[in-house]
Amino acid sequence: MGLWTLAALQPASGVDDYEPIALIHMFSHEDWAAHPAVRGGIGTEASPFVVSGWERNVTQEGNGTDIYGRGRSDFLVVRDLYVFGDGVGRHLQCCRGASWDSVSNATFEANLLLRTRLGFYGQDLSKVAIRDNDFVEPAESAVRLWNARGVEISGNTVERPGASPVFLGGSAGVRVFHNNFLNNTDRPVDDAGDTNAWDDGYPSGGNHWSDYNGTDTCRGPAQDDCSAGDGIGDTPYVIDSDSEDGYPLISPYERPNQAPTALVSMSPQFPAVNESVTLNASASFDSEDGYSGLEFRFDLDGDGGWDAGWSAAATATATFATGGERSALVQVRDAQGAVTNATVTFVVSDPAAVDAHPATVIAAMSASAIRGTPVEVEADVNDSEGVANVQVVYQGVGASAFTSVPMEKTATKRYHATLPAQAAAGVLEY
Repeated sequence: MGLWTLAALQPASGVDDYEPIALIHMFSHEDWAAHPAVRGGIGTEASPFVVSGWERNVTQEGNGTDIYGRGRSDFLVVRDLYVFGDGVGRHLQCCRGASWDSVSNATFEANLLLRTRLGFYGQDLSKVAIRDNDFVEPAESAVRLWNARGVEISGNTVERPGASPVFLGGSAGVRVFHNNFLNNTDRPVDDAGDTNAWDDGYPSGGNHWSDYNGTDTCRGPAQDDCSAGDGIGDTPYVIDSDSEDGYPLISPYERPNQAPTALVSMSPQFPAVNESVTLNASASFDSEDGYSGLEFRFDLDGDGGWDAGWSAAATATATFATGGERSALVQVRDAQGAVTNATVTFVVSDPAAVDAHPATVIAAMSASAIRGTPVEVEADVNDSEGVANVQVVYQGVGASAFTSVPMEKTATKRYHATLPAQAAAGVLEY
């Protein structure tokens, strides 16, 4: 992997069309959905938040990202950020590439952090992944954690840190593997005994350390078969008296190509016969190539054949002459040829058709609907010909029009939806 040529630095994902942003402070979990740094969903569970594609200059003030999760399950992904300082300014006394507090179920990936004080600082974290990032010339550590549980640090490249490349304080269950530590002068710090792991076992291996001076003449879990080497050092890389990387990598770790993530939406969600239906896969992304360089192809009628060849067009449109259930497929391909599929199933309604066996619906709203609190709606739905989908159509307090929310199946014949909290007291009709 060698040394970086600083003038040509690119983020891990290859994204270079960043949008400048003054601050990324996310302190109130309840407001994250409307935060200007949030691009949209799919951090999962049932979509939460993605922050991506921003450029942050920290030479003036603040951190790259300030995120306070209040110990909730956040399901947040922060990727493709470019956070930079100049290596000499006053920000080296204050500013971190990322500062996370009480965050869980979140990922920090494919970001480029250049000449900040600390790369990633986290406290009271759980189930967090810090992966595939480039930390270049942090004035102190690339990653510093306090009281972390179940954190993975993998696939990162750390070059020329000013202090220990990774510092683990009071943390347990942290796994550190497949990272490249280049030109570091200080050893990592781990004050939690042997509760953390600095490798991924054999033959997956540990990390590449540029200051490792061992040899590779043997192989095997015990490195005792000396008929040939295996790319893993014959002796451990010592962290301290009770921590070690048992399988240090002789050569820098090369991140394998990951297949793109295919995301598709449909408009309208409940089309009618002869109504134009648009499938949109523009939210798809690739962890190496970002949001550019992807190609798409569609099978809109579900006949197993592609409507057109590969192209950069992320949308396709069709109409259907008859009603019924339909299934459409989109394939997304990255620059390395990896392909991912996404399928959307929907029902085309025919207003002219007569339903000889209409559904029966028994619906009930939560017993107490309170201003400022989301409203829960449940329905028992029965149809002898099967149920394709259920939605609740409602008019909010003071609203002039109706809108719809899909209902999710929670049990046999039982469906549930959560309507947005109402800002004022009054009548909500559904």
